[in-house]
Amino acid sequence: MLIMLGVILRISPEILAVTVLAWANCVGDIVADTSIARKGFQRMAISAAVGGPLFNLLIGFGVSFLLAKLQGKVVYLKVRTEMKVMLN
Repeated sequence: MLIMLGVILRISPEILAVTVLAWANCVGDIVADTSIARKGFQRMAISAAVGGPLFNLLIGFGVSFLLAKLQGKVVYLKVRTEMKVMLN
């Protein structure tokens, strides 16, 4: 559905991923972290806000690349101009 919206509005998939998809993915974390902080566990909420996305990145990329390496595959990353702008 998000790709269809991008095609209709002529927005690149990278921009949609950084804005709409990333926001929608974080809403649940924001609600959970806010409720934990309101119950008096501020340190736990801060740890969850930082640790959750970091854990997802490390495990998501780490396991994927490890499996590819064990299978003898080479992973190439194609970086386009939009992605270079997002990283800066």
